[in-house]
Amino acid sequence: MVSRKKLRGQARKAKAKEKKRGPLFALLPKNSTRTSIAVCTHGWSPNEFPADHDCHKFVEAVLDVITNATVAGAACSDAIDATGIQYPELWNDQNSLEWIHQALISIGTSILLAEDDDREVFDCSTVMGLCEHIQQHLACIVYESQPFCYHARVHDLLNADQRRLVSYLKKRIPCSCLDEKYKAVKSLPKMGTCRYPKCSHPQAKVALSKLMTCERCRIQHYCSEKCQAADWQRHKENDNCKQWSKWRLSGGANQ
Repeated sequence: MVSRKKLRGQARKAKAKEKKRGPLFALLPKNSTRTSIAVCTHGWSPNEFPADHDCHKFVEAVLDVITNATVAGAACSDAIDATGIQYPELWNDQNSLEWIHQALISIGTSILLAEDDDREVFDCSTVMGLCEHIQQHLACIVYESQPFCYHARVHDLLNADQRRLVSYLKKRIPCSCLDEKYKAVKSLPKMGTCRYPKCSHPQAKVALSKLMTCERCRIQHYCSEKCQAADWQRHKENDNCKQWSKWRLSGGANQ
């Protein structure tokens, strides 16, 4: 039998560990059975895998990276690298990736509901950038429904504002938890990112409805013909653009 003193010691260590790991970990389930906890998980089923399964460790590894990050793109890349090294088999397993994808959707939703500062947008956009990367990876490697990752979409989410994040997540959860948030931001314009590195707009942000799409690959976005023309020499040599164009011309988009 474990003594009370030892149990108290274990509880103190667990509390200290949770505090050290940061506020994002408070958004995860506290135990492996949530039947008695009336908390919405936004369509995610934490109990589908046991608490010590690698899928849970994958999600925790992602949050470890994001907790102390300051640059969304770098944090997303670091999370991909870290999980690729620690859990390479999960990146090729459909059930695991779909579960992880839904876990990140749930966590992103919880971030928007729990936080109320500038860090909210950073944390959520980083999680959603990785979430979209996983979705693109599934489409390319597992479902084989497209030739390459849609990097422009990942990039846009990594640089998304609150309006874009709320709209993106609201469409992907079965509950009504973001309804009030959506009402508060729906009058604001959705913003996208021009892919020309030297775009003159602040942070290359422009209303999503005004973005133009490359006619060749139909995945790269620009704010104007001027930016598209200025970026053409670089973009046309990009293998991603060439392969997307070849795939569309072969009828791949209609298959």
